[in-house]
Amino acid sequence: MTLHTKLLEIQKKMMKYGKTASNPFFKSKYLTLDHLLERLLPELNTLEILVMHYTENNEVVTSISD
Repeated sequence: MTLHTKLLEIQKKMMKYGKTASNPFFKSKYLTLDHLLERLLPELNTLEILVMHYTENNEVVTSISD
């Protein structure tokens, strides 16, 4: 199964993610990366997909591989 096929399997589950944190400056709510990963990692682990986050040139980079 290709990486794209594995990601499509997760997408088909139509998982819902609520906004879990508040930004008082903009008076808005947002979904934190921690909450997203808490819900998504079990699915990624089942399909043996590795997700890594790191910084490069002061930007967050996400790397996905299987």
